[in-house]
Amino acid sequence: MNMAIGKTLVAGAGLSGIRSALDLAETGYKVLLVDQSDHIGGLLCQLDNQFPTSKCGYCRMLPMFDRDQSSQHCLRKGLFHENIEILLSTQLMSVEGEPGDLKVTLKQNPSLIDSSLCTGCGECERVCPVLVNDPFNEGLTKRKAVYLPSPQSFSNTYTIDYTACTRCGECETICPTGAIKFIDQDREKFKILVVDDEKIVRDSMKEWLKEEGFSVATADSGQKALELMDDVPFNMMLTDIKMPGMDGVELLAQAKQKNDDLCVIMMTAYAAVDSAVDAMKQGALDYLTKPFDPDVLISMTLKVYHEFEIAEARVEQVDALILAGGAQFFKPQLGKNPYGYGVLPGVVTGMEFERLISGTGPGKGKLIHPKTGKPVRKIAWFQCVGSRDVQAGAGFCSSVCCMISIKEAILAKEKFGHDLEATLFYMDMRTIGKSFDEYKLKAQNENQIRFVRARIHSLDEDLKKDGSGLLARYVDLQGNIHEDEFDLVVLATGQRPAKQMTELAVKNDIIINPWGFIETNPFSMIKTSREGILSGGSLSGLKDISESVTCASAAALGACKIMHEAGKQTIDAHAIDIDDLTVLARENPRILTVLCSCGNDLSQTLDFESLKLRLDRIPENQSVEIMDKLCTDEGWKTLVEMIQKTNPNRLILGACLPCIQKQRVKELGKESGLHSSLIETLDIISILKQYPDSQIPETTQRIERELKALVSKARFKNPVPKERLESNQNALVIGGGIAGITAALSIADCGFHVDLVEKDDAIGGNLLWMDKTVDGLDIQVYLDEKIKELESHNQITIHKKTKIESTAQHPGEFVTFLKKDDEPKDPGKTILHGVTILATGGSQAPLTADTDNPQQKELTQK
Repeated sequence: MNMAIGKTLVAGAGLSGIRSALDLAETGYKVLLVDQSDHIGGLLCQLDNQFPTSKCGYCRMLPMFDRDQSSQHCLRKGLFHENIEILLSTQLMSVEGEPGDLKVTLKQNPSLIDSSLCTGCGECERVCPVLVNDPFNEGLTKRKAVYLPSPQSFSNTYTIDYTACTRCGECETICPTGAIKFIDQDREKFKILVVDDEKIVRDSMKEWLKEEGFSVATADSGQKALELMDDVPFNMMLTDIKMPGMDGVELLAQAKQKNDDLCVIMMTAYAAVDSAVDAMKQGALDYLTKPFDPDVLISMTLKVYHEFEIAEARVEQVDALILAGGAQFFKPQLGKNPYGYGVLPGVVTGMEFERLISGTGPGKGKLIHPKTGKPVRKIAWFQCVGSRDVQAGAGFCSSVCCMISIKEAILAKEKFGHDLEATLFYMDMRTIGKSFDEYKLKAQNENQIRFVRARIHSLDEDLKKDGSGLLARYVDLQGNIHEDEFDLVVLATGQRPAKQMTELAVKNDIIINPWGFIETNPFSMIKTSREGILSGGSLSGLKDISESVTCASAAALGACKIMHEAGKQTIDAHAIDIDDLTVLARENPRILTVLCSCGNDLSQTLDFESLKLRLDRIPENQSVEIMDKLCTDEGWKTLVEMIQKTNPNRLILGACLPCIQKQRVKELGKESGLHSSLIETLDIISILKQYPDSQIPETTQRIERELKALVSKARFKNPVPKERLESNQNALVIGGGIAGITAALSIADCGFHVDLVEKDDAIGGNLLWMDKTVDGLDIQVYLDEKIKELESHNQITIHKKTKIESTAQHPGEFVTFLKKDDEPKDPGKTILHGVTILATGGSQAPLTADTDNPQQKELTQK
C-alpha cells in the first residue's frame, strides 16, 4: 500500500489560495502555498472592508476545527498551519507529469534578509537612504528600499526591494542580528543589446549601463541586431519600435525565435505607446517612453538582472496543482484613457481610493486630496472603466465593480461625514448577489448616495478651482446636458485574469478563453483541460469573495479526490500519552526562565543582572538564564540542549517576536521533549517599544512584573492534552438534485460511504425540466451521466421517496431515522453518520396572478 502523504501545490496566496490551502491542510494533506508577491493575502490585504457588510470578515477563513494546528490571529497578520509550507517571492514556471505524480518547477527569489534572524526592529529602514513609491499604497506614499511588505504583518520581517536598493550597505552594517547579507555580483556576465537607429541614444544608453557594470553591445538596425545574436547569447534587448527597414515589433518576433528566454524592453515615443502595448502582448516585458530618465532605465534593467542573477529553480513533486492566481485590475493609462488618469489631478482608481480611506494609507484614516492634500467633499464614481468595453479588449462585465463602488461610497459617507457628497455614474447597476440589492438601497436611501444612469462624455480640470477640481459633462436619459464639479473622481476599473497565470497556462497547454481566463471543462468550475490541474477562484472567470471561496473549496475537494485515487495518505496526528501528562501534573513546578539579550542590544535598556537576581528569589524558579541571539540556529540549539540538560517541567521564554511565535514554540516543545502547553512567552521588544522614553530602572521593573505574572501562571499550570473526538465516517446528503448528486459523488470518491435521501421518486431535481445551458450544452445528457455514476457507485446508498423522520445528534455522531413516504407500514431505517449535507435546492416563487381572470395569462420559466 502506498503510505506516502498526499501533497498539493497551490499557486497564489490570495483569498482563494488561502482557502484551498486551509481546506487541504485541515483534511490532513501537505500543502505548498506559493505566491510571486512578498506577502500573502493578494488584493484583499489592501482592502479594509468588504461588501455587503462593510466589515472585514477575513477571520472567517480560519479553520473551525483543530484550531491549535493553525493561526489564531487575524489572517492579515499572517498564516500559519502545521501542514502548510509558504513560499513567497516565488513563481510557478512549469508543470510536467500526470495526476498523482506532477513535477513542478518553481523560481524562487532568495531574500537578502534572513527571516529567522530578523526581529523587526526597523533599524535597517531608519538608515536606508532610498525612497521609492509604495506599491502597497498604490504609489500614493513613499517607502524605503528595505521595508515591511504589509503593515499588518505579524512576523515584522523586513524585505529588500532589489531593484531600488543601491547596495550602500548601511542596513547590513546596522542590523543587530546579522540578518542582512548582500551577495557578490558579477554583472559582466549579463549581456545587453541596445538597438536604435539614433547614435546618440545608443551611445548614451551604453554609457549608462556600462557604469552599472553590465556588458553592452549596440546595433543600428534590426538586421544588425539579429546578426549579433548569432554570435552572442544576449540576456536582454532594448529596442526602438520605429526604425527604418525592420521595425522593433518585427525584430521582437524574430529575436524570440532565436532565443525564447530573451527579455525584451521596447522603446517608443509617447505618441506610439499603443504599439508598445501591442508588443507586450507579443512577448515584450515592458516599454520605456522617450525621452526617459536614466534612473528609470537602470531600475528596469536591475529588475531584469535580479531575475537572471539570483532566481533559483526548485523542483517539487506533488500530486495535484491548484491555480489560484486571481485577477488584477485594469490599468487605465494603458488604454485610451478618456478620463485623464495620471494626467488630471484627483482622478484615482478604486484601489487607490481604498488606500486613501484606509487607516494604514497615506491619510492615516483621513480623506485628503492625493495631489493637493486638501479635504475632499464631493466625489464621483465612474463605472465600467475597462469593463463591457470591446475597444479595451473586455467585452464582459467584471461583476464586482458596482458593489465595490457602492461600498466605497458608503464608507466615505460613514467615515468622513454625511455632508460629503457621493455620486455614482453607471450604465447598469448590477447588484445580483444575496442581499446585494438591499445594500444598494441602503446606500441610496440611508446614506443619501446619488445614482445617475449616464455615461460621462468628458472630464476636464475645473479652472474655477485653480486646477484642483474636476468638471464632468454628461447627458441624462432625457437628453439634457449637465456639468458637475467634483474634488475627486474614482474610476471603477474592471478586472483581468492575472497575466502571469495566463502565460503559465499557455506555456503548459492549458486551454484559455479569448479573454485569458482558464477555460474549465463543461459543467465544472474547477477542472481544466489538463488532468491533475485545477482552477480556483477568479482565474476561470471573475467572481466576488463568496463565489471565490466556494470555488476554492471545490478545487481543494478536487485535489483530495486526485490524491485519494493516487493512494496517498493523510497525516496521522499522533496522540500524546495522557498518562505521562498526568504524572507531570503531580510534580512540583521546576521553572526555567530564559531571557534573550538580543545581541546585547537590550542591555542598553534593561538591567539583566538585576532582573536575574530578583527572579532567582522565586522558589519555583529552578534557574534563570540570560542568552544571546535565540533567533539564530546556534542560539536555538543551545536552548534545546539546556532544556534537555536541566529537565524543567515549565519554561518561561522572554525574547523578541520571531522566537515566541506559536510555530516556534511548538517546534521547541517537540525538539526538547517539553509539552508546548507548559511554555509561556513574553515579547520583550513590543513592551519596550510602548515606553521608548523610560529609563533603565523603570523598564527593568516593568519587565520584572510581567515575568513574575508569568511565573505565577506557570506555577499552577498543568499540561493540556489535545482533545480528540472519534467521529462516524459516513455522510448523509439530503436532496437528490444536482447539488446533492455532486456532494454525494465527491464524498464517495474520497472513500467515504454516503446515504442520499430524496423525497421524490426521481433523482435530478430542477435539472429534470431543463434542456440546455446558455452555452448550448445538453443538460439531460449530463444529468443521465451523473445519475448512472451515482447508481453504480459502491459507496453510495440511494433512498428515493424517503423522508427524514427524526435526528438525534452530537458532534461527529448523528442518528437519523428514515421512512418511506409511500409505505405506511414501512418500519423505517436508522442510519449513523458523522456529517449532514442539506442540498434541498429551491423552488419557483408562487404566481400572484388572478387565476379567476381568463384573460390574464402568466407563464413561468418551468
